[in-house]
Amino acid sequence: DLVRSGGEPDADPLDALQIPRVIILDTETTGVDPSRDEVIEIAAVRVIDGRPSERPEDRFHALLKNTISVGASEAVHHISDADLQTRGVPPEAAFSALLSFLGEDPIAGHNVGFDMGMLAAHGARVGRPVSTVRAYDTLTMARRLIDSPRHDLGTLVRELKLPVEPTHRAMD
Repeated sequence: DLVRSGGEPDADPLDALQIPRVIILDTETTGVDPSRDEVIEIAAVRVIDGRPSERPEDRFHALLKNTISVGASEAVHHISDADLQTRGVPPEAAFSALLSFLGEDPIAGHNVGFDMGMLAAHGARVGRPVSTVRAYDTLTMARRLIDSPRHDLGTLVRELKLPVEPTHRAMD
């Protein structure tokens, strides 16, 4: 597997709750096919002792120039092809910066296997492969800890009565 919880096949994904430093990561993409689609947004925040760091150096955000249209997904994440061409950076620069930011810290995210698969595939196509990292999937954790028929982020926000509005933007 590209991503194994804790880096070990038998590791318990809840082990992530004990780690003093972890990076929460999310991506937005042009679609769901790693062999074809592209990452268009990457966001990551370092969490230290259970709290998101407010230091600028502990936050990473990049919009990436695209060669594949965002198409109908623009309605979901509100990022247009024009936005990406104007505000985006070349993917190889974004992947290089991301790899420097990640360092050795483990990653956590909701359905993080998808994000890492997209990062690995797109990164490889632009000559900046994202190597296997220690990653923890909050979707797996939610399924074990929260009794709910669904475990998407919108449902979890409602179930847990969190004071946030779920969006389809990576930094949110």
